[in-house]
Amino acid sequence: MEGILAVAGFWIVMLAIVMKKPLMTYLETKKAKGVSDLDANFIERVQNLEGSVVTMGKDIQEMKDTSEFAHKLMIDSAQQIAEAHKLLTQNAHELAQAQKLLSTAKHEAGTTKVTVIAPPKEEPKLLSTSAPMVNELGKIIDESTVRFERVLPAPIERVWQYLTSSECLPEWLAEGNIDQRFGGKVKLKFDVEAVPERAGQGEVIEGAVTFIDPLRALAYSWGAPGSDAVTNVSMQVSTVGEQTSFVLTHSQLPAEAMAEVMAGWHAHLDVLKARLGSVAPPDFRKRFKEVLQTYVAIVATTIVVSNVAIQSASASSLSSDTYATLKTERSHAAAKYDAIARDADDLKKRIAELKRDTSQEAENARSSLERKLDDESRDLKDLELTIIDLDNAMR
Repeated sequence: MEGILAVAGFWIVMLAIVMKKPLMTYLETKKAKGVSDLDANFIERVQNLEGSVVTMGKDIQEMKDTSEFAHKLMIDSAQQIAEAHKLLTQNAHELAQAQKLLSTAKHEAGTTKVTVIAPPKEEPKLLSTSAPMVNELGKIIDESTVRFERVLPAPIERVWQYLTSSECLPEWLAEGNIDQRFGGKVKLKFDVEAVPERAGQGEVIEGAVTFIDPLRALAYSWGAPGSDAVTNVSMQVSTVGEQTSFVLTHSQLPAEAMAEVMAGWHAHLDVLKARLGSVAPPDFRKRFKEVLQTYVAIVATTIVVSNVAIQSASASSLSSDTYATLKTERSHAAAKYDAIARDADDLKKRIAELKRDTSQEAENARSSLERKLDDESRDLKDLELTIIDLDNAMR
């Protein structure tokens, strides 16, 4: 319909335009010559016809516009009807499924007793269990050295603050101060009432910083004032995503104190991890007792193995004292090797990050780190040869 109206309107308008000029010319000629009343009537009719043609053209255009609007409206309506039909079909399908499930439930209800179990209430987050996590247990490196490895839930800057700051140390270890420089004094004062185990080991610990590399490593001596029994504590940290890898090594420990020292560090580190994770920390005394028996068993087993090795050495050309000395030296060399290897790994990561920066400052920093990495690689090679020599000497 729309096409027919458009074509008809087009040709009527074209006909009016084409015929207007010849008719008007003819009438003007007649008028100049003098026309009769019939001719005057004819002119009037032609003019009326012209007006009718124009009006008809407007009407046809309006009909065409109306037809286009109606056509568009019809298409939109059809789309809406299709969508409504689709939704209705979907609802009908869901209703059928619901009725099917309801029927099944009624059938089961008639044959089976249904017991509704309430969901358990969410308990508060506590970092305390009766048995220690295996991957968080300390390890005996040799007869006088123990090591703990943890992943702490905090960035390295915050962990370092807890290891060195006077404000943070009391929250997990003891009140005290660590002068963060080589040779700086270290003083820790334990609350013996809260930690009675410290009564036999010294309420106050004094020492000196033997190594410090901010945000990477810290080591200091550890002993009671006036005592010749001095041990060493070292701590290493490195970034693991948004968390921090933490390694604590306590060396030159007497065998009889090893189990209690390991249980103490385990409990302290549990408190540290809880503080950094913003959860309720475990009670130190309770945690210490929970893990002490585990470490007593670990130490006892290790001492038996160590005694067997010493007896084997006694049967050879080495005395037990010489064998023990060589074994201690090897342990120190292995610990040093481990520390340098970790440091070398950190250097490699930092060098890789700097390679993505094309600035001159990054290039200079990368060159400096590469030189340091070369030095540490040589140290690792020397230590490796030393360990091999010590192993050969103990055979």
